[in-house]
Amino acid sequence: MKTYLLGVLYLSIMLFSTTPEIQASSHEHTHIHGEAYLEMILTPQEIYLTLTAPADSLLGFEHTPKTPAEMQQLQQTKTDLNNQTLLEFYEKKGFFRKKTRVRLPQPDTNITFIHNKKNGHSEFKATYHYTNINTENLSNISTGIFNIFKNLHKLTITLITHRKQEEKTLTRKDPDIHL
Repeated sequence: MKTYLLGVLYLSIMLFSTTPEIQASSHEHTHIHGEAYLEMILTPQEIYLTLTAPADSLLGFEHTPKTPAEMQQLQQTKTDLNNQTLLEFYEKKGFFRKKTRVRLPQPDTNITFIHNKKNGHSEFKATYHYTNINTENLSNISTGIFNIFKNLHKLTITLITHRKQEEKTLTRKDPDIHL
């Protein structure tokens, strides 16, 4: 119950915060091709992730898929959004504090393709919820998103933990965030 309440508290902070950092990440840059936004909340035993990206950044086009090839491409993009190398979590272990990949359970995932007929823009919104994990020992997170989606060049992450809140921009050359 305590973990659930902490998760609700962190999620509420993320959604309703009035800090400029959160507002900027959530609202200011809503649709820039080549960019994506990831909101990440780490509680002691859970991870909440929300990825938002223009469809062009992941799919390569913004219109509603019409042809069988475009429908297949949409399905492949959704499959790619479930790829385990999209985000990899690490902890430092042992005497020499060696970086070791943490194997997480499969998250609860929801991936949505949204097309706005008024302005012609489309985007993906993917949510991931990992439960029953110990986040206290996590040392950094690496992303393979740039290897999967070639049109993506920049990922802005807003990170909230019980220790800190920060925003960081990841690129192909700098795909890691240190916790």
